[in-house]
Amino acid sequence: MESMAIVALCRFVGAKRIFEFGTYKGVSTTQFALNLPDDGQIFTLDLPEDSPMYTLDISVPDERRIAAEAGKGSMIPAECLKLITFLRCDSATFDPEPFRNSIDLAFIDGAHSYEYVVNDTSKAMTMVRSGGVIVWHDFVPSHPGVVRGVKASGLSVQRIDNTTLAFALKP
Repeated sequence: MESMAIVALCRFVGAKRIFEFGTYKGVSTTQFALNLPDDGQIFTLDLPEDSPMYTLDISVPDERRIAAEAGKGSMIPAECLKLITFLRCDSATFDPEPFRNSIDLAFIDGAHSYEYVVNDTSKAMTMVRSGGVIVWHDFVPSHPGVVRGVKASGLSVQRIDNTTLAFALKP
């Protein structure tokens, strides 16, 4: 259901350029790649595996474990890699300016702390073009940092029923 919702949002905004906060194993990255045109581009950001240091608070032990886990993007099929650019750094120190107003869809699924969700949302707002969409994963009570961070955005956020996704169109 979540894959279908993501694909529907991509098609709704005519996405060709996608920015993903949080690659992890690459499941969402793969869904994007399989549903983009041949001239599409995906930029996916995650911590470097050789130095998975982060700047903002991550207080949940499972989140810290995931941040340090190796194998980022390891589930992405080889035929999808031609559309994907891997960016390896902490999203707190990432500079969004080179992407200003050029991204059709931003997918936020990195660290689930309030601080990181606010950071990633702010950077997504810089990068996403007018009429583009920001999508948050894990917008559920079991991830209070995500819910609180999304609500702090001031955007008109819609939750997608029967999923853990929420989205907002950038005015």
